[in-house]
Formats: sequence, C-alpha cells, structure tokens
Amino acid sequence: YHPGRVLVCKSNNDILGIVGEMHPAILSKYNIDGRVAFLEWEFSALVALIGHGRVYTSPSPYPAVKRDVSFVAPQAVKYAELITAIGKADPLIQNVELFDKYSGAGIPSDHQSLAFHISYADSNKTLTSEEADQAHNKLLKMLDQKFNAKIRT
Repeated sequence: YHPGRVLVCKSNNDILGIVGEMHPAILSKYNIDGRVAFLEWEFSALVALIGHGRVYTSPSPYPAVKRDVSFVAPQAVKYAELITAIGKADPLIQNVELFDKYSGAGIPSDHQSLAFHISYADSNKTLTSEEADQAHNKLLKMLDQKFNAKIRT
C-alpha cells in the first residue's frame, strides 16, 4: 500500500474492507505506469450489516423538485440527528445532501451554518410547485422548532 493513501473501513471492531492506492515500488516491479487504486471487501462482514428482507425500490419515473435550504444552528446539533429529522419531515423528501458547512466570521461562535440540497418527489405523479413549496415550508418549520435553526436568506 502507498503510505497515507489507504483507508481501512471498519464497523465496530470488524474490518469491512480496504481501499487505497498501490505503492509505486510495487507498480514499478510489474512495469505498470501511472497510479492504481484497489478495493477489497470482506464479504461476510459486509453482508451482516445489510440485513435481511430488504426490498429494491425502483426510482420514480417522475422528476424531483429540488430546493436548497441554508440555516444557522447551534454547534451542539448532531449531523446524524439532523439528517434523520430532515428525511422524516415530509414523505415527499426523497434525498438530502449537505453541500456546505461553515463556522467563522459572521456566525456566532457557538453556531454553524449548514446548507442542504433537498429533493422532493412523488412516485405517483409530477409534483406541482405548490406541493413542493408546502413540503419545504413544513421542513423549515420543523428545523426552527426542533433545532432552533434560523433560515438564511
């Protein structure tokens, strides 16, 4: 392995796999030019995490409506709790992606600014702007009430 360019993926104390870059000396020995990455997974450990009874759900044939939300929240707010609450704020929320996190000038020292892309979709129809706005407003209200998040405009 190339030092500093390898990651051991773990869950609890179980090694799930290794991902990284091969050491240049190994590549040179086999006359391989360039960089080579590798991925090795411990299948039995990975399967144990997947669980049973999972069902594949095909993507909706209807387009998602995307909205961004940016807010300031206390530093004490945990990302896992926040992302779970956002996902449950409305059934139309299909995807949540953090795209910016900032603390520093202009933000109180005990707060952080977070920004998310939110995708709204219905598997049975194309959403109207009004339906997406209604779900988005429900999300904004939940962020304020549950996390004391102040929306940035």
